[in-house]
Amino acid sequence: MIKKIILLSILTTSLLFAQEDSENIKQKGMEYFKNNDYKLAIEEFTKINDFKQSASVDFYLARSYYELAMFEKALIVYERILINEPNNKRVQLEIAQTYLMLNSLEIAKISFLELLNDPTIPLAVKNSIENRLKFINEKTKKHFFASTLMFSWGYDDNIGNNNTNKYFGYSPYYGQDLTNPSNAKIKSSFYETAALINHMYNYDENISFKNGLVLYKQDFTKDDNKQLDVISLNTTPIYKDGNISYGLTFNIDNILYGDNHYLNNYSLTPKISYLIDQTKIYETGIKFLNKKFVQDKDEGNNSWVYEYQNRLIFQTKDFGIFDLNLLVGREIDDKNIRYDVAKEYETISINNNYKIDEHYSLNSSISYSNVNYMDENTLFSTRRADDIYNFILGLNYSYSKDLSLGISYSYINQNSNQTPTDYDKNMIKSSIFYSF
Repeated sequence: MIKKIILLSILTTSLLFAQEDSENIKQKGMEYFKNNDYKLAIEEFTKINDFKQSASVDFYLARSYYELAMFEKALIVYERILINEPNNKRVQLEIAQTYLMLNSLEIAKISFLELLNDPTIPLAVKNSIENRLKFINEKTKKHFFASTLMFSWGYDDNIGNNNTNKYFGYSPYYGQDLTNPSNAKIKSSFYETAALINHMYNYDENISFKNGLVLYKQDFTKDDNKQLDVISLNTTPIYKDGNISYGLTFNIDNILYGDNHYLNNYSLTPKISYLIDQTKIYETGIKFLNKKFVQDKDEGNNSWVYEYQNRLIFQTKDFGIFDLNLLVGREIDDKNIRYDVAKEYETISINNNYKIDEHYSLNSSISYSNVNYMDENTLFSTRRADDIYNFILGLNYSYSKDLSLGISYSYINQNSNQTPTDYDKNMIKSSIFYSF
C-alpha cells in the first residue's frame, strides 16, 4: 500500500513538472512570436509533444510557418486544429488564405465562398473575403482588355525632316521635303490622335495570347501633304516556363502618307523574356521585317530588315525604372538599285521613369544610332553615314486612375556626311491620355 502511494506521488509530481515545463515553453514561444522571431517560436512550440498541451499553441505554430512562407506545414497544423474545433471560423479563414498563397486558387475560392455564406461572419471579415475573391477572379479570368486614347498638340521647328523613322526606316527621302533643296527649316504646329487597344487571353497557366491594335494620325497645319495615318495590328502567342517566357510576335503596319496609301510592313519577331528577380527583366529577340511600298514609283525602296534586339528593364529604390535597349540591324533592298536603302545600323537607348509623388512622374530618354549605308552615292562619290542623337524629357500628371496629362520636349540631331540629310530639330508636345 505504501509503495502504491509513493508511486502515485512520483507520477503526480512528474506530471506537474511536465505541465510546468510546457507552460514555460509556451510563454517563451509566445514571446518569440510577438517579436516576429518566427523561426525561434517554431523551435519552442515543437518541443511540446503532448497533444493536449500543444493544442493551445497550434494556431501560433501554424501562423509562424505561414509567416516564413512554409505554407504546406502551416496547412497541416491548421487541419489538426479543425479536428477538435471543426467550427473555428478563424482557422477556416487562415486555411483559405494559405491555399491562396499556394496558388491553389480554385480550392481557396471554394473555402472563401463557404465562409462568405456564413451569417455569423462579421461584416469587416466579409469585406476582406470579397476583396480576396475579386483578386482570384481577376487572376483566373481568361480575357483582359485595356484601351487608351491619346490627344496631342505640338510644335515642330523642322517639319521638312519629320520624325517618321518608326515606320519608314532611316532612308533619307522618307518624310523629307524634296521641294526644299536649301534644307531650310519649316516650322509648324501639329495634331496627333491615337487609340491603343490591347487584349490578353490566358489559355492556361503556361500559354497565353497577346493582341494589340494601334490607330494613329498626325496632321501638320502648315502642310497637308505630310499627313500620316497608321493602322498597326499585332498578335503574340506566349509560352511561360517558370521565369522564362517565349513569344512570337506577328505585326502588320498599314501606312498612309499625304493621304495616299504608301507602305505596308510585315514583321515576325521571336523573343525570349527572362525574369531575373522581382526588379529585373531581360528580353532578347530577332526581328524579320519586310517593307512593301504600294506605289510603283517607290518599288525600288522595297526591302528586308534583320534586327537583333536586347532589352534590360530594372527597378531601383531611389531612381525609378530604367529601360536599356541595344539593337543591331541590317536592311537589304529587294532590287539593289537604290543607294539610299541598303544599310547597317546600331542603336543604344536609355529610358527612365521616375515617380516624383502620387501624381507626378518624370520621363526621360536618350538614344544614339550609327547608320552606315552600303552603296555609294554617285552624287557625292561616297557612302552615306549618319550619327543620330535623340533626347526626350517629359512630365506626366495623373489626375485620376483613368486620366493623365503630359508635356514633353524632344531634340533630334542627325549628323550626316551628306548635306541634304544633315539636320536637327526641336519638338514640344502636350498630351491627354484616357484609359479604360
